[in-house]
Amino acid sequence: MRKLLNHLKKLERQNYPEFMQYMQDIDNWEEFCEYCECDNPVVHSTDGSCLIMTHSEIVDLVATPQDIFRIYKWVREHFGNRIIEGDFRYNTSYPIIKLFEKRKKINILSETKWYWEHERMIEIKFQIT
Repeated sequence: MRKLLNHLKKLERQNYPEFMQYMQDIDNWEEFCEYCECDNPVVHSTDGSCLIMTHSEIVDLVATPQDIFRIYKWVREHFGNRIIEGDFRYNTSYPIIKLFEKRKKINILSETKWYWEHERMIEIKFQIT
């Protein structure tokens, strides 16, 4: 578990501005579950990508171009046809979600723009098609 947490922290440091780096102080699985607001989060990762999910939410998404469709497969296998929620950074993970929509792999049910400090975010609800 320590190795996974260290890997997730490294990806967070590499891909998120400092004010969004909440995993850096997590030291164990219990604290990670608190961060995810879930007793049993599901984590998939590669060298440069990670996907953290709860029963109904994508908590974190970092994807390299070569992992984009692997991420889709993990999301599809985990959620099936349930409604999925997540907050996506406009300049990073949001284009991935929009790519899935363009390729008719998901159906976006709602999008709401908001700001986290100066970072534009999009809250999205969607389903796998």
